[in-house]
Amino acid sequence: MGSSSSFAVGLSLALNRYFDKPINVHPCVLAEQAYNIERELCGHPVGKQDHYAAAYGGFRFYEFNQDNTVTVQPVRLSNDTQQELESKLLLFWLGSTRHATAILKDQARGIKEDSSVDVNACAMYDCATHLFNDLSANDISRVGLFLHENWELKKTLALGISNRIVDDYYDRAMAAGAEGGKLCGAGGAGFLLFYAPLDKHYAIEEEIGLRCVPFHISNGGSRIIYEDNK
Repeated sequence: MGSSSSFAVGLSLALNRYFDKPINVHPCVLAEQAYNIERELCGHPVGKQDHYAAAYGGFRFYEFNQDNTVTVQPVRLSNDTQQELESKLLLFWLGSTRHATAILKDQARGIKEDSSVDVNACAMYDCATHLFNDLSANDISRVGLFLHENWELKKTLALGISNRIVDDYYDRAMAAGAEGGKLCGAGGAGFLLFYAPLDKHYAIEEEIGLRCVPFHISNGGSRIIYEDNK
């Protein structure tokens, strides 16, 4: 779910307010501040993608360029399409947590040293590009397909991204009618997300027996929602 990066973005915003610095900074500034906290100060081998997602919010297409800049394009979904997409998503809590550091280190090593890993990472980019084009046209018919393709590719990037338990839950959900899904975050544990027709939701929940977590997609990024001025 990008929890550590979301925390870092929220912490950066809170620290800006605490030290009377501007809090209406551009989301990319906030994302870079949070990334530096987690990567440089804490030494975690993370990328920037979760920081940008938390800082910007909503549906956006992010391109991480070789010169360390980030290109951000909004995905202009209609309200009806966004509501339909949200209604077809199921989020399940696996009941365990994990430290992502080892997985992220192995993934970074593989992309640099293993040509097959690099090829699959490029294929994931292609999936994201196709999905961006579809969503920009308010077409969600292939969301499940691209989630499934992305997940199959991601599992090849590093050891520990998936495991026997995760694979079993995933296979059972697909057999019960899901069109695609993925494990959120670095991998290993956490939350499973599925895309499925509404008439398949009950069968999927019954088949895998995990806690289904209700959620809504926020169109806004990190913001201060409470302030004690005393």
